[in-house]
Amino acid sequence: MVFRRTANSLIDEEDSLSIVTDVCVIQGQDPHLRAPLGFTKIPLDLRQTPAELERVPNLDYVFVCYRTDKQLALAERDLLILRRLAELEKSFLGPKSEDRKQLDEAKQFLGLTYNQDLLVDLSSTVKEALLGPLGDAYLEHRLDLLGEMSGLLWSKYLLPVLQKIDTYIEMRGQKEYFGEFVDTIDEAVTRVRHDFVGTLNVMHRILTRMDFVQDMVAYCKCSVYLASLQEQVGEFRNAVQALRSTLGKVVEFREERMKRSLDSDAVENATTAMSITVDNKKIGDLELKMQTVCNTWEELILRKERDRVRKEEATSPLDEDEGDEDQLEVKACAEELRNKDLFEREIDVAEW
Repeated sequence: MVFRRTANSLIDEEDSLSIVTDVCVIQGQDPHLRAPLGFTKIPLDLRQTPAELERVPNLDYVFVCYRTDKQLALAERDLLILRRLAELEKSFLGPKSEDRKQLDEAKQFLGLTYNQDLLVDLSSTVKEALLGPLGDAYLEHRLDLLGEMSGLLWSKYLLPVLQKIDTYIEMRGQKEYFGEFVDTIDEAVTRVRHDFVGTLNVMHRILTRMDFVQDMVAYCKCSVYLASLQEQVGEFRNAVQALRSTLGKVVEFREERMKRSLDSDAVENATTAMSITVDNKKIGDLELKMQTVCNTWEELILRKERDRVRKEEATSPLDEDEGDEDQLEVKACAEELRNKDLFEREIDVAEW
């Protein structure tokens, strides 16, 4: 069953998320019945049982559940990405593989022991899977899978090659390599830079969407390499944006990992005793609250003391409004004394 909502005949991806493909009815004696797997329950009892009768036994509840086309879009993207990843894994040649010796000189030197075109196809497939509203929904539901895949690509396919390129550039600058070998390796490095930019960009987007990045060192390395490659291929604006988002993630990581608020429970949080800092903002708020309470009590005590002195001197007491004005005058006088540093100059306050 499909509900047609727009004039586009549900061509838009926003509507594709709301296509109702199946409906079922569930019945039971529990108002908190769970919907079947893949279905979403509409929280409305068709029998309209009053809420005050919820605890009455032997009452039946009837709910309608529906299923959308979202799972189909997720499964379709899973199939495409995993198939690309499987093809890339099959093309990888281990250290003891006999086919490794048949690679050309540039690939053996840089450690490109896999099909570089399959890596580009995988990154393109992931990039297309993350486009549009369906892509946002896929990234939300498959963030763990995409994060694990990004870690695999980084440690197995990207980082060794990038480190080898850094070593080569350093030694080439010292004239360790020369001749036709340099021309061959430079050509391979140029292609690697263009191909790795897309892969690192997709990985950076996936890792940035995570609420909390566990391996911050690897994330920072990935971001620095991405910005460096983008700079080398001429994408300067994208490089600045990547570094800016990384800096924000680092600050978030520091706040989450290093701070431990004052109300933390050491039993539930074992790292509280090993923390080297606390939440300075919360401490500042507590200090301000304590100072406000202290000032309020001090003003009340001084006001009572002035009333007592007037009573001993047999002078007429002040009413409520006059007492408030007197308190404001005393507060203003104290602020003036504090601003003029009269306390530090050893000036007699009462005489002044």
